[in-house]
Amino acid sequence: ETTSGFKASLSALEVLTLDEADTLLDMGFLRDMRKIVASLPSSRQTFLFSATSPPDLRKLCKEWLKPGFAVVSTVVESGPSTNVQVEQAVMSVTLNQHLLMLPR
Repeated sequence: ETTSGFKASLSALEVLTLDEADTLLDMGFLRDMRKIVASLPSSRQTFLFSATSPPDLRKLCKEWLKPGFAVVSTVVESGPSTNVQVEQAVMSVTLNQHLLMLPR
């Protein structure tokens, strides 16, 4: 934003894709994301990808997506923050065992 021509350099942007949008929010990049989006043409297409659907992210979707466009989610708003059909597991292993634990 402080670089001369920042907004001008984004003026022809047609598609904005934010992957891991929930992680960007968790890491404190909301202010930066808002500045970038404010510098973009309103005619752009916006994609936000996220493994979870926290309330802050749903709020951004309402702000940044055009009326009439849908949020496609496999997570029910009143349900858990991740899809219940996604298998999740945590394994604690020593450093020298971590490669052995990867699926082959």
